[in-house]
Amino acid sequence: MVGTIASRVGLAQGTVTTLVDRLEQQGLVQRRRGDSDRRQVKVNITRSGRERLDQAPMVLQTRVLRGLGQLREWEKHGILAALQQLADLMDAQGLDASPVLDVGSIDRATTRDDED
Repeated sequence: MVGTIASRVGLAQGTVTTLVDRLEQQGLVQRRRGDSDRRQVKVNITRSGRERLDQAPMVLQTRVLRGLGQLREWEKHGILAALQQLADLMDAQGLDASPVLDVGSIDRATTRDDED
């Protein structure tokens, strides 16, 4: 269900609905009403969606986490200390570093507003 997906990935339900709409238009997922509760809408991956997912590269964050997991503790502490020092140099303590989701085409042309 869209609400479940939204809570698991930390996005607003409206954002996930838009993403599911696009995936459905591409034939990668399909929606189905719940058997016991028709108000529920379940989202299932299609065969085409599974094939696309199996071919997708590993997410960068996953690769970084796996790599960090292989480091020794002193190496992790060194990286943490360097990142904290960099944040201090940038005076970044008060910055909101929340991720921003942009659902546009990855290869679209950059506009003048994007550069500011």
